Amino acid sequence: MPADPVLSPKHIETLARAKEAIVVTGAPEGVDAAALADAARLRGGVTLFVARDETRASQFEASVRFFAPDLETLRLPAWDTLPYDRISPAAAVAAQRCAALTALARRDGKAGPLLVIATASAVAQRVPPRARLAAGAFAAKSGDEASMGELEGYLVINGYTRASTVRAPGEFAVRGGLIDVYPPGAPEPLRFDFFGDTLETIRAFDPETQISKRPLKDAVLTPVSEVLLDEQSVLRFRKRFSQAFGAVSDPLYDAVSARIRRQGVEQWLPYFYDGLETVFEYAGPDALVAFDALAEDALRERVETARDHYEARKTAPVPRGGAPFRAPAPDALYIAESDLTGALGVRAVRRFSHFDSETKHQLDLGARPGRDFAPERQT
Repeated sequence: MPADPVLSPKHIETLARAKEAIVVTGAPEGVDAAALADAARLRGGVTLFVARDETRASQFEASVRFFAPDLETLRLPAWDTLPYDRISPAAAVAAQRCAALTALARRDGKAGPLLVIATASAVAQRVPPRARLAAGAFAAKSGDEASMGELEGYLVINGYTRASTVRAPGEFAVRGGLIDVYPPGAPEPLRFDFFGDTLETIRAFDPETQISKRPLKDAVLTPVSEVLLDEQSVLRFRKRFSQAFGAVSDPLYDAVSARIRRQGVEQWLPYFYDGLETVFEYAGPDALVAFDALAEDALRERVETARDHYEARKTAPVPRGGAPFRAPAPDALYIAESDLTGALGVRAVRRFSHFDSETKHQLDLGARPGRDFAPERQT
């Protein structure tokens, strides 16, 4: 019996509206992006696609932009470090991740459809409370009274890196009455020109030539790090560290107490907040959640890897003259199986698969992979 036409209205309606979890087959890579983009536009609100890795997320994003250039998309990467590394994620990655989370936290319920493209590793990590990131924005308007010190303090607390010349997202520079800032997710950096306690102008500028361009009426800055070093967060970290490990000498404890952002501080994220949330909570209870083929396996593997790394470092011999390994337990920083089951149980879930399933809730889009002409290319 011939399959229904690929991406028929009936397929898209089922993909977008069905309340039960569905296994989606007959959707080779590319077709899955076209189908989910149509479903996201039809359903409205937030659609979360979880890719198995960064390469696949990039391919899916490119396909969505080809098939649905009018659909708003948001990319949520994972930290580019191994669990419990003593180094921080790259500044650009941390800024992009924080910008995506802040955009979701500040999202208006009346906004149009949004497709969030994340990776399994990104979803495996717990994230700061939505209210904290939503309130962590700094709004400025040309001509208003404003303090250079207040803006500089905001940038330091929220993870911006001081530089002599601003060229990359997450950097800022102070020169006389000017503060240059490159906000995460922005197409170009901004130049704030102060005269006394007045913000005279806000201008975009070219990061290569450093030449100012068009003026702006206002600007909104968002955090570039999930670890916010304000007074309350620092006190909360000190209290929880002391409760967990006692009054011990630790370089990271001393650095945080002095509000210095030390390498690897992100691994202590649970100690800076009263409680962490999940990416699913950011997406909202009405979000459509779609998993790439093998993405759920990759998510669970990431969590298991975190547990293995934690146990290996915890039981490793202490180097001579070194400090013992100290860090929050994996369940505090990574999503637990019970949390994952609970999150998926209350949301519409679509699982893309390369193989037919025995489940009664299966949707076959009817597409099949074409020839890749590999033998012809080799000859």
